[in-house]
Amino acid sequence: HEGICNRFKDIYYNYYFDRNKGNFTKTLSTHCFIIKKDLFLKKEGFNENIKNASIEDAEFGNKIRDEKIFLGREVKVTHLKNYNIKSLLKTDFKMAKNKIKSILRGRYKSHMINISNKKEDTLSMILEIFIVSLIPFNIVLLTLKSSILTLNLIFLIILYTILNFSFLKEFYKNRISIIKIFFLNYLDKLAISLGLIFGFLEYFFKKY
Repeated sequence: HEGICNRFKDIYYNYYFDRNKGNFTKTLSTHCFIIKKDLFLKKEGFNENIKNASIEDAEFGNKIRDEKIFLGREVKVTHLKNYNIKSLLKTDFKMAKNKIKSILRGRYKSHMINISNKKEDTLSMILEIFIVSLIPFNIVLLTLKSSILTLNLIFLIILYTILNFSFLKEFYKNRISIIKIFFLNYLDKLAISLGLIFGFLEYFFKKY
């Protein structure tokens, strides 16, 4: 599918999966994968307690992380998911909410909130989410007309841009508007931040 939201998601997955060096990975996504039936059943398949499709594939990937998961870089598929802004933010909110609950339950440990296997990517995303959460508060507090708050907001935006620079550069290579992607990426990270917060609350209130 065409559209900026679909291109955003395509490049997002390609960017992070390509950061896994070699032909093997320790994570899993069911956009396109093949597994032997006996191994799937041996590992008890997907977690059917998870409502709707979200992170059951990632949880299953954690079960088989000691197996050799081949990453077929030359394989090209068409994933029949058509995103708009609403569905993109809703999907990533739901995935973040279920992912943090899975982590807290100890069922999902291999790469935490990031789909690559690199610890620095996970730490970078955690920092991004923290910054993204602070920016709206700074904007609201700007009504106080404080120069310190203005400088703080500028600093947060610059830091956010630096953390996302290599990712945003991929869109520039593909001739996609960096300005549009910058704001779309921010909204997506904000949806993820809210998903993590709601996931924490649902976990402590014993909601699966």
